[in-house]
Amino acid sequence: MKEDNLIDELKVFVLENINEFSLNGEAIGKQFGMSRMQVHRKIKSLTSLTTSEYIRTIRLERAAELLEDEELNVSEIAYKTGFSSPSHFSRVFKKKYGKAPSKY
Repeated sequence: MKEDNLIDELKVFVLENINEFSLNGEAIGKQFGMSRMQVHRKIKSLTSLTTSEYIRTIRLERAAELLEDEELNVSEIAYKTGFSSPSHFSRVFKKKYGKAPSKY
């Protein structure tokens, strides 16, 4: 139960800071009073993802929501969800969802 709360709190924190390009394990650790390595181990044990994979997954889920609901272009959504490069965003989005963001 405690772990579920932590994952929920982590997700809320990532979503609140989603547009920060520099969001990483160190920033999460600072927020939750843990070291970067403790954050990494905790996320890995609870989700089987590395910290960066976990953050990217949440960013991509939010981007998919924005693509469905908003009238923003792909570049605007990429920046709004914390990706520093629209081309990188498109590449990882296509890898996860099987289609380019513009076709989503």
